Amino acid sequence: MAAAAADPVPGPARRARAGRGPSGAGKELVVRAIHGASNRGARPLIARNAATIPEPLIDAELFGNLKDYPSAGTPDRSGLFGDADRSSLFLDEIGELSETLQASLLRVMDSGEYQRLGDSSMRATDVRILAATNRQPGELKHDFLARFLHRVRVPGFGERPEDVVLVARHLLRSFAASDPTLAERFFVKGEPALSARLVVALAHHRFTAHTRELTELLWRAVATSSGPLIDLPADFVARPAPALTPISSDSTDPRELSREQIVAALARVGGVRDRAWRELGLRSRDQLKRLLKKHDIT
Repeated sequence: MAAAAADPVPGPARRARAGRGPSGAGKELVVRAIHGASNRGARPLIARNAATIPEPLIDAELFGNLKDYPSAGTPDRSGLFGDADRSSLFLDEIGELSETLQASLLRVMDSGEYQRLGDSSMRATDVRILAATNRQPGELKHDFLARFLHRVRVPGFGERPEDVVLVARHLLRSFAASDPTLAERFFVKGEPALSARLVVALAHHRFTAHTRELTELLWRAVATSSGPLIDLPADFVARPAPALTPISSDSTDPRELSREQIVAALARVGGVRDRAWRELGLRSRDQLKRLLKKHDIT
């Protein structure tokens, strides 16, 4: 579930979106884009990988504690919810939280109220909660999942091969921003110069770790390229993406359509659903709408 958050219900801490997608698909990039485009974007995004929070420390990490509590020398901490006040809190890998830990978040998600360890008074926070997971939604505690009124699915590269080269260019620009020598060697007018065979390989390769795998591949390409173009590493092993079954132009039985076929048809028509249902050979837009819901395509 990859996360994002609109403001469906007014009031503190009730602004929650969750998103899902395969590991490395770019869920955190979606989260940061949503935060940056919101009216909270001027404040820093507070982010934490929920899977790395030890269960005995979860309350202190999330809600903070008073000085010297629970033991002398413990510093005063505001906690993640205090740090994220008037901003956004991104909890990555939220599906790794136990049901007990998920339950501990319900009150603050509903009312914005929480209590620091050792503190007798309640505090309030105005925070947008963003979460991400690669688990299925049904694996989360049902009342916890219900708090995420808006859910965003981030597809992997296999469903959007046309994006891979665009993502690669973005990553290379970020590499060059931290290492100016890369820009001097491989950039022309601010854009990375890619060899033709690298572009073809990126578009047709079946990525299993998505952005993480692409990042590692690009670093190897930069390290091994000797000319003015960023070229395919000599040790690159291609994994061809599986071909999609062509769709007949005759009337189609919706039950026979796979998720990949639907996504591919939407990509071919630029996401225009009035064209997509015809492209798929369906009888009406309503059939497409039911298929999108069935396959959780947003």
